Amino acid sequence: MSFRQDPFIRPCIRDIIRSVIRPVYGASGGIAGGIAFNVAQLFANSEVGLFADIQNLGSLWQEEAMTTPSAIGDPVGMILDQSGTGHNLATTTSGQKPLLRQDASGHYYLECDGVDDKLVATFAIAPGDCTLVFAGPDEITVRTVTVGTTFKLHTGLCYGLLLIDRPLTAAELGSIL
Repeated sequence: MSFRQDPFIRPCIRDIIRSVIRPVYGASGGIAGGIAFNVAQLFANSEVGLFADIQNLGSLWQEEAMTTPSAIGDPVGMILDQSGTGHNLATTTSGQKPLLRQDASGHYYLECDGVDDKLVATFAIAPGDCTLVFAGPDEITVRTVTVGTTFKLHTGLCYGLLLIDRPLTAAELGSIL
């Protein structure tokens, strides 16, 4: 399902992305009456997947060796998985790296060229049907995708994403959306 935002709600979406499509590590907060999105709880039962937090610049690197952090305008060759499952998104091909950008509100995003940019996560066993939560510039999209032994981030503007090998509960969706 896709949740498009009208002009009245649209200014709120960036705050939601910043405060919700980010893990809340043991802190109170979140949105809607104190509901907090806690990525560690989502993966507490050995779920397979990943969480790419583009707002966490400490998780963005120009290369897999993680020697050069990415800054605005730089290519991103590695995103450290924030789910705790160790499924980082990476590429070793310099021409296939998306660029790190910052919007007028100060939020970071990845800009893929739509041609050959891609970051790939590899899984030892194909997780199968997964829930994908993708934060774009104007919407948060939730859909089911079938994942084999690789998952590719390769299109559009990405403010963050969550991939998990199970459906999300109504409460989990409520804390994200």
